[in-house]
Amino acid sequence: MKTMAKRLYLDDDILVLDFPYDKDEVAEIKAIDGAKWDTRNLVWTVPLRSLDEIRGWARGRSFEIDPEVMLLTLPENTAKDERVFVADDGYLALKF
Repeated sequence: MKTMAKRLYLDDDILVLDFPYDKDEVAEIKAIDGAKWDTRNLVWTVPLRSLDEIRGWARGRSFEIDPEVMLLTLPENTAKDERVFVADDGYLALKF
């Protein structure tokens, strides 16, 4: 059962937004680079390259933001097409 809370969290190498339907928020999410609707899990996903934008967006809309998302800092020289992986044990592994 889905929660009614609004939450931003990290799932491996993807940011996940879980929130009840709001047409204005959905329209705004669609404008974020790489944002996609996950039809299987019924959540929005955003690539890590949009971390700063989505973190600011979620903060401004009273989302609960997991501490690991708030503490995450990506290297500045990472190319947009690079992938960043987060292991299950909480360690960050970078491929570059």
